[in-house]
Amino acid sequence: MHGIDLVDSLTNFLTKKLKDLELPTKTPDVYKTPNIYGGYAPPKPSQRTEEVDSEGYPFVIIRYLGQTDVIFDKKTMSVRFVVGTYSKDEQNGWRDNLNVWNRIELALKETQTIGPFCLTGKIELDLFEEQMRPTWHSTAIVEFEAPQIQVDRSVLEDDF
Repeated sequence: MHGIDLVDSLTNFLTKKLKDLELPTKTPDVYKTPNIYGGYAPPKPSQRTEEVDSEGYPFVIIRYLGQTDVIFDKKTMSVRFVVGTYSKDEQNGWRDNLNVWNRIELALKETQTIGPFCLTGKIELDLFEEQMRPTWHSTAIVEFEAPQIQVDRSVLEDDF
């Protein structure tokens, strides 16, 4: 299984798991479900400026980091979740961000297996100390075990 399959499986999984979560947007009194992106968020015209684009909030990005493959034994893959939320509340804006992550973590731990991938290892969360208010960000690194490719050794032996 490939890293692309893992990202796609997680994107589909979180789209379903977070569909009922409504969070504030830049527009007053407008709430929406987080956008779930595999890899990277789509570019926005405002990214050509130094302004923080608050229109795309809330979001979750699932980014493939890499893998460790112990041949014929175990293959683990790492992904980074990037969570972005919007809140003008200077004191409690971080709570929405952490709430999104708590829902992701709970869903992953309850399910444990996403497609052919199994949750393994550890989960490391980082709610940034310095925030670009009114946007709030956190990242988490999560490891999954992937199925090993099984080689038919009889085919190899016939070739020699």
